[in-house]
Amino acid sequence: MLSDYTNESITRKIKGAVNGANEATFTSATILGRLQHKVRMVRNAQGVLVQSNSQLFTETAVVLGDRIAVDGLEFPVIAVETIKDLDGTVQWREVYL
Repeated sequence: MLSDYTNESITRKIKGAVNGANEATFTSATILGRLQHKVRMVRNAQGVLVQSNSQLFTETAVVLGDRIAVDGLEFPVIAVETIKDLDGTVQWREVYL
């Protein structure tokens, strides 16, 4: 259902291992999604209420710790909401940036 609307190519930077300088390394992958710029309040992984300025709708399994790059800007993933149908099958993910 969401595939009709995912018309944007988005760069997902997947968090990998930690290097010798104790910094996370990232690998890039291109995913399809739809980016929406809308201010919302969401809870992050620590349960703190934070402001999200953008949401990404995608069928790709994006996780906390990843980064999303769009138009030369890079956003950390604040929270991920999984949307399921009545059978419990994952339909898409709403990623808060």
